[in-house]
Amino acid sequence: MAFSPAAKSKEELLKQFRRNEILDAARDVIGHQGVTEISMERIAQQAGVAKGTLYLYFENKDALLESALEYTYQEFMERCRSAADAATGCAAKIRAIASSIVASNAEQRAFGQALQERPELGPEGVSAFSERLREQIMPFVEFVAEIFQAGVRAGEFRAIDGMRAARLFLSLMRGLAFQQIRDPQPPDANQELDALLDIFFHGVSLGGTA
Repeated sequence: MAFSPAAKSKEELLKQFRRNEILDAARDVIGHQGVTEISMERIAQQAGVAKGTLYLYFENKDALLESALEYTYQEFMERCRSAADAATGCAAKIRAIASSIVASNAEQRAFGQALQERPELGPEGVSAFSERLREQIMPFVEFVAEIFQAGVRAGEFRAIDGMRAARLFLSLMRGLAFQQIRDPQPPDANQELDALLDIFFHGVSLGGTA
């Protein structure tokens, strides 16, 4: 008989809630002031806690920054999974994931812009933290790959490698995210997404050999 993990105690839930409040405050402060200008004191003020309370949860500013980035990725991956689960059909699930990514990027645009100061912390970076982040993201990539494989089995997609399709799709979405973050006046994200998905699903060839 399988046993479910023990439910969190009220104290643990309160601690998790407070930690998330601090991370939300950190993202807000970082988005407004940038990475290099932030202070633990300013984040504590934003979170409505004493500065010393931050050190009960995070060793230092870098640890807080890394946790805020991990928190953001976990939040967006959970949002994408929920959107996909609510959609019917594999193509609709992929579109739901894409729309969730665009919405998440829009909500955290200022935070994403600030993180351009520390590119080594992103999944493409070369650091121990980046490696850990890639490991955390991998189950989500596999989740997207399985949607493509399910589409193949259902006859909704042609015979493709699910993992390869997932990596390509997520690379395109990452490119769109960077465009929205880096461009001072980015084009309408939903229009760009529609164009990206149209090309992704239908290609550019009219038929025959390209």
